[in-house]
Amino acid sequence: MVQEAALRERAALTERVSLVAELASQQLAADPEAMARMGELPGVDELILVGADGSLSGTLPAEEARALVAVARCTPDPETGRGLQPLFRGPKGADLGAACARVGEDRTLLVVAGADYQDEVWRDRQRTLTLLLGLGSLVGLVVMLGMRYLLSPIQMVSVAASRIAAGERDVRVEPKGPEEISDLARAVNALASAMDGREDEIRSRMQAVNELSSIVAHEVRNPLHSLALLCELARTEPDDEKRSQLIGKIEAEIHALEGVVQRFLRNSGPLRISRQKVDVIEVLKRAAAVAEPKARAKRVRLMLQAPGRLECNLDGSLVRRSIENLLLNAIEFAALDAPGHVTANVLARGKQLVIMVDDDGPGVPLESRERIFQPYQSSKSGGTGLGLALVHKVVTAHGGTIRCEDSPLGGARFLATLPLERGDGSEQA
Repeated sequence: MVQEAALRERAALTERVSLVAELASQQLAADPEAMARMGELPGVDELILVGADGSLSGTLPAEEARALVAVARCTPDPETGRGLQPLFRGPKGADLGAACARVGEDRTLLVVAGADYQDEVWRDRQRTLTLLLGLGSLVGLVVMLGMRYLLSPIQMVSVAASRIAAGERDVRVEPKGPEEISDLARAVNALASAMDGREDEIRSRMQAVNELSSIVAHEVRNPLHSLALLCELARTEPDDEKRSQLIGKIEAEIHALEGVVQRFLRNSGPLRISRQKVDVIEVLKRAAAVAEPKARAKRVRLMLQAPGRLECNLDGSLVRRSIENLLLNAIEFAALDAPGHVTANVLARGKQLVIMVDDDGPGVPLESRERIFQPYQSSKSGGTGLGLALVHKVVTAHGGTIRCEDSPLGGARFLATLPLERGDGSEQA
């Protein structure tokens, strides 16, 4: 581009001095006095009229004119009467262009113009450089925006991966950009969903394990106190027959407790029940026998109200543990204002078996009566909140219901209803 600009400037200079030389020679041929006026022509530095004898006339001093004529080396063509020296180095080092034309028979007009194409070349260079810089900036901006467009989804994927690695849940990336990057974003979303699902599964299993371990610990801890009291009674009982009966109760309670714990450990999922024909009254009496030592120690009177015999198909071990939990819970609250009273009643009402446990304790507030059957909800100091939750689980597994209401004794009544007639076999909650 710079070379083309230089060639254009040279051509323009050549055309200008050639035209001026031709026009000036014609003017001088018609009017010899026009020399002074033509010295003011635009784009012309010097006009020198050279005579046949070598005389010079013009606006320059004689010495400078001779030096300029000597370096111009411009002689008219014999046929056209014109000559051209497009570019040469002047006496003062400047680049000059020259053209000559014959005036009359014995004179020659030399026209000299400054070759300022270097300035134009420099200006062209500046324009070209500016154009290149602008074009480069534009290309750089386009590249930067393009890279930002391409890299932005990758950065989003990278940030999402970091959040997933940090354990954050529900991380999602909007698939956008080129197809490959969109596929990568979808893969990250699938990974995040899979990790969330696996984490939910692990948490569910851990919750089940924790609940199971808590229930097992609760079912072991509660009877231990009763067993300790029975052992104390057996140790201090002077009558051999009564002592033997107490020891038998202790052994039976230990075997029953072991069976319940083993069942919980075998069934880490829903609670499974094993129905058998049992005498519910005998189940109630065995539960009361375990709770009696605690009632005696707490100065609480425990009373049973039940018919002589009532057979039903149910899981005797689990129902007995449920009644024990209800009795122990009632004794705990009845003892707050000793001497307290607790009654347990079992009866058949239509096709339902009804179990009621009443106490004269402070009762249960109305707004808490639903919540107390949820795990880890306890109003007792040091309570685990698992006793009533286990009772609810056992009753529900049998297809029954349980609720808490006001007791005629002034405290709370826990009322459980179970189907009186059910077929044999195993079921689960």
